[in-house]
Amino acid sequence: MSIFDRLSRNNDFEETRGFSRTQQAEEPKLTQGGVSVYKPKSYGDVVAVIEHLRKNTPAIVYLDAIKETTAQRVSDILSGAIIALGGSMYEIQPKIFIYTPGGVDVKLD
Repeated sequence: MSIFDRLSRNNDFEETRGFSRTQQAEEPKLTQGGVSVYKPKSYGDVVAVIEHLRKNTPAIVYLDAIKETTAQRVSDILSGAIIALGGSMYEIQPKIFIYTPGGVDVKLD
């Protein structure tokens, strides 16, 4: 069983990590170009971001409103997921990242 399966299906795993299934992730806001914007509140919100990345939708993730340790864990998991999907990650500003699936290029000035 992968960590993503555990995050989305295993209640024992969730309870030991300090979040529960009753906490619903905020629905992403979509920009005109089809980019999802996420402001995760917990470690469990990473599943929704990964699902959108798997559908070839770029995601902007704000990690500035959560604890530093949680932000680091979210960033680590998303970094691993985007590498597995053949995509890229760019830091737009401190604690604000854009994750792009394979085939999507970002031009930063």
